[in-house]
Amino acid sequence: MNPVGTTPAHARQRDGTGSPTASELRAALLARKTGRKAWRAVACEIGMPRSGAMLSRVAAGKQKPSPALYAALGFEPPVRVVEVPAGYGVGKACNTCGQVHTTKTCPTARPARRKHFGLVTRTVGAVCCIQCGRNERADENTRAGVIKTLNSAGWVWTNDGPVCASCKVEI
Repeated sequence: MNPVGTTPAHARQRDGTGSPTASELRAALLARKTGRKAWRAVACEIGMPRSGAMLSRVAAGKQKPSPALYAALGFEPPVRVVEVPAGYGVGKACNTCGQVHTTKTCPTARPARRKHFGLVTRTVGAVCCIQCGRNERADENTRAGVIKTLNSAGWVWTNDGPVCASCKVEI
């Protein structure tokens, strides 16, 4: 086990972007695990209390370190550089979120999916005639449907309120 400042030369190589390699991160992890300290205790020290098993896998070289682990140890996460072949068809950035998508629509701008199990008729409107006090109910799905149903029944809408068909004749 090497102390922090004495990592081998091959472990100190960088990936060309100035970010530490996974072996440098492994060395920093092993330096924190002194004596018979458990990985769970090391994970609590660096502020990742549920990551003891992940730390042991990273230190053994069996798992790639996460960006959160780089940040917890004070390192800057490695920068990924991806080369795209010519003619690959990389599009311009999205106007909504600023990212380049592989789909035609922005995933953040997609409307929420609605589940339609069938329309259930429900009572949306109940009116009372302002002259005789007669009550009328309309069972429809929309407010416009309620108004259309009451209009077809002969109700009139005045500035004072609704008037039923029998009182409308008197007006």
